[in-house]
Amino acid sequence: MNVVDPVIEEIHEARRKLWDESDGTMAGYSRHCEEVAWEFRARVAAEVARKKAAGTWVPYSDAVPEGVGAMMVGEGDASTYGAETQDSARKGGKGEG
Repeated sequence: MNVVDPVIEEIHEARRKLWDESDGTMAGYSRHCEEVAWEFRARVAAEVARKKAAGTWVPYSDAVPEGVGAMMVGEGDASTYGAETQDSARKGGKGEG
């Protein structure tokens, strides 16, 4: 099944645009992508400076609620967690027949 994903299409379009704006070589494409990245960094830095001057800038760590970036939560004694898992795998833990 051939499904058109709009995000993938946007990525392909961005790559085509960058290639067209470069000189048609991989070195030119790489150089152009780096220039675009530097321009983006400069815009972000200018925006942060503007917000700091206006007193509205909030550091990312203060703006994100606690726990939003967590990927996994482990329960129990962390010092033995990995050791128990590895030992049961080596010694034929529960579930092996």
